[in-house]
Amino acid sequence: TKVGDNFGHLTGLDPRTGIQKWTFFSGVASSMGTPLYDRGNLYWVAGDGGVWAIDAERGKRVDSFLDDNNQPRLKLGGFNAISAPNIFAEKGGRSLMLVGTAMPNKISAIELESAQVAWTQPFSGINTYLTGFAATSVAIDRQRGLAIGSVLVDADVAGNTVNILAFALDARSGDIVWTQTIGGGKIPAGFVAPTPVIA
Repeated sequence: TKVGDNFGHLTGLDPRTGIQKWTFFSGVASSMGTPLYDRGNLYWVAGDGGVWAIDAERGKRVDSFLDDNNQPRLKLGGFNAISAPNIFAEKGGRSLMLVGTAMPNKISAIELESAQVAWTQPFSGINTYLTGFAATSVAIDRQRGLAIGSVLVDADVAGNTVNILAFALDARSGDIVWTQTIGGGKIPAGFVAPTPVIA
């Protein structure tokens, strides 16, 4: 069991006993989003946009992602509020971690083998609101190769209204496959986009 928090560290607990196995400190970078687990490692993007990776069993750094001072080698820029990453694993190919960040608003795919950005989708021309993709997590449709999510767009602050935009990306390339406005209403005091369910 892995527990994330807003105090700059991640803690691993034994799920049978609740006894702490390890704690990994990320310093001033908040770690609020749920980490991604893949092939024995945990991956996440912290509040400062840094990409982190540790061994899930021991809480030790993954060298391709973290330097000798346990600091990220890869920074996406902007910030991540609570966007939890998801994984798209190509059949016989790459494993891509997809995650959202804000300022600038974008969704990025990081290749887990190389610790490099595979693609970035900035949604040019779409007017995202506030924390944008830093408060959304995409669902992965593995059969169709899609990443599906939603985000607040086209806010009218004077009229206190905003719309919700659903979208699908090609998980391999980051290209926009479709967008669809699915509703709107008063601007919420706080917003976390729900992760879609793929049926």
